[in-house]
Amino acid sequence: MHHPYRREDELLCTLCHILCCYNPIVTYLSHWAVAADDWHKETLLELAEQQGHLGDFEVDHHKLTYVHQQLAEEH
Repeated sequence: MHHPYRREDELLCTLCHILCCYNPIVTYLSHWAVAADDWHKETLLELAEQQGHLGDFEVDHHKLTYVHQQLAEEH
């Protein structure tokens, strides 16, 4: 049986160049890296959206504070 890190005439494992498509660990890690990158992009988009909502809430808060002050001055 051929081991991917051992030449057929060698008894010990040595590092040798193999294509990444023949190495399931590299392929598996590559899929995880792509998934992590996608997750990071989605998280940044969600964060930007939430920051926009926070800005809207701050504007609403300032408006309501102003209205509250106006009503307090009337009474």
